[in-house]
Amino acid sequence: MQVKRAAIAVLIAFASSVAAGCGSGPSALWSMGGWGSGAPAAVGKRMAMAGIPLCTRGHTPVTITSIEPVTVAGDIHVDQLLVSRGRLDDWAIYPGRPPRSRPAAGFTIPAPTTPCGIGQSWIPRYQAIILAHRTGPRYGSVDGLRVKYRVGDARGTYIIDVSFCLHGKGAPVGTAC
Repeated sequence: MQVKRAAIAVLIAFASSVAAGCGSGPSALWSMGGWGSGAPAAVGKRMAMAGIPLCTRGHTPVTITSIEPVTVAGDIHVDQLLVSRGRLDDWAIYPGRPPRSRPAAGFTIPAPTTPCGIGQSWIPRYQAIILAHRTGPRYGSVDGLRVKYRVGDARGTYIIDVSFCLHGKGAPVGTAC
């Protein structure tokens, strides 16, 4: 009886490690993080930060269920969190909503997404986009994105370490993000 339980435990551990390595469960999504961008913007002017990579691990497509900011601080309002398929050279700050962008819920990222964020500009890439506007005279920032997703019946959450800030023109160095 103990041998049978031990064999089942080993089988479950093996299946879990294979599933994690094939891009399911909590390790199915990843992104390059630890960076950010800022831009001057008039109060009320909508600006977008595009180019936040969304990448799959393994060979299973990932469907985004939602994206939300982790922290919003200062004079900024997040209008939408969007996604799109683009190219590596789509890294940019846009006035208004970027072309080809759409709401995040239901967007599927195929697998594998190799390379992700590295490579030639013609390779298709998948990205999250922050669309926001300044609400007052000070700067404001969005720090971190919480991406919720599903892979088959499994659900997961991934935090992207990224910052986007909007500030007034002529702001002294160091007063923005």
